[in-house]
Amino acid sequence: SGNNVGGYAAAIGGGVNNIASGSHASVGGGNNNIASGNYATAPGGINNSATTSYTLAAGRRAKANHEGAFVWGDATDADVASTATNQFVVREYDPAGGLLS
Repeated sequence: SGNNVGGYAAAIGGGVNNIASGSHASVGGGNNNIASGNYATAPGGINNSATTSYTLAAGRRAKANHEGAFVWGDATDADVASTATNQFVVREYDPAGGLLS
């Protein structure tokens, strides 16, 4: 419910309050995910955003802000974001030693 598809050939598979506004953008499900870049994807999770072309943001609070970026967020309640184009960013929490970013 509350999903909004506005991009050409964009799609949302399910979930709540998701937005797919880029051309050919997709959101698989989850909650409060945004795929606003062209060919951008947020496959699920919560509060992720793929805002530029050819990006993927998944997990929790992942922000793919640069073209071609792939960002994966773990369960930490904090944003993890790309800082450059064509970047692969993963935030992983190690219970024994803290963040392994």
